[in-house]
Amino acid sequence: MFYDTLNYAIIRAMERNLYNLSKTELIFKNAFQNMPERELKKPHNREEIQDILDKASAVSPDIAKQEYFELLNEKAFIYEGLDISFHDHERYMPPFWHSHDLFEIMYLKDGEITHYINNTSYTMRAGDVCIVLPHIEHAVSAFSDNVRLHYILVRPSTFETMFTTMLDDGSVLMNFLKNSLYFDNGEPYWLFHTHLDPELSYIFDLIQHELYRRKRYKRQILDNMLSGFILTLFRNHEGDMHLPYIETETSDQNLIYIMKYMQMHYQTITLSELAQFFNYSERQLQRILKKATGMSFTENIQSQKLAKAENLLTTSTLSIEEICDVIGFNSLNNFRAIFKRKFDMTPGEYRKQNSKIKKRKR
Repeated sequence: MFYDTLNYAIIRAMERNLYNLSKTELIFKNAFQNMPERELKKPHNREEIQDILDKASAVSPDIAKQEYFELLNEKAFIYEGLDISFHDHERYMPPFWHSHDLFEIMYLKDGEITHYINNTSYTMRAGDVCIVLPHIEHAVSAFSDNVRLHYILVRPSTFETMFTTMLDDGSVLMNFLKNSLYFDNGEPYWLFHTHLDPELSYIFDLIQHELYRRKRYKRQILDNMLSGFILTLFRNHEGDMHLPYIETETSDQNLIYIMKYMQMHYQTITLSELAQFFNYSERQLQRILKKATGMSFTENIQSQKLAKAENLLTTSTLSIEEICDVIGFNSLNNFRAIFKRKFDMTPGEYRKQNSKIKKRKR
């Protein structure tokens, strides 16, 4: 079924010129070319470009009703009975400051754009995926015929459920991302350089096609497709994640590398060794980790060890002692005490209740 769907998407793409400008885009382009003094590539408040929006809305009334609210919300953009919606970005549209109470997944399939967010701006290139958190003021400047920028808007409750249930592996990076979801000092957006990953493009096309179908279980299928997109994004490109906001702070510019290094060496790494490796003092490193993840060095390492223990208890036949050794606990009693404090049961009790390995019949 998936291959039939993909073939349909490919055929549809071949039947039309993807780069033809729509009537509204032609209005925007004409305004841009004929009014250079207004500097329409730069972000504006909505009132400053209202005359251009009015001309566009005469051609497409939906623009006036939805596209240019300063606060984009669930009711305006997501149909009842669904958790996500899909939108194409209008090229040459004057960028305007806005926020939304939704999660916004920006996927740039072709061309280059400038994304303005908070007090910074950066260039997105073909293949880049940017996840913008709710209530973040931003603007998008896309002034080229060959840009193809698409959005998936997601209800916050849906995104957070997907994220916390799918990706809560106890890793340092996931602790950081969860922290950014719920605390104001977190990252307002996550940028991934996917280098035109065909796997992601394939799943994205399926989502787009499914949204326009009138079939049973549409909501469930779309949610599962979006889960697949997010999981594939992290599986293939966790190492390609870029956090420009952090990288403007000299002391925190190595954060991603620090977190990845902790994940790779969680069984044996100490704070002293980590600080020495990245040329920080232990106090500096503790501050950076606490700010980024909401947890201390020890709490991050224990979180990762317990997540690994949880997985091994439910999916392997290793003994409790062997699991303790694999995840890097020096003391079996210490492991049992910390595990019970987290899960309110011993490792043995947890295995009995949650084991995914079928017992052989004798």
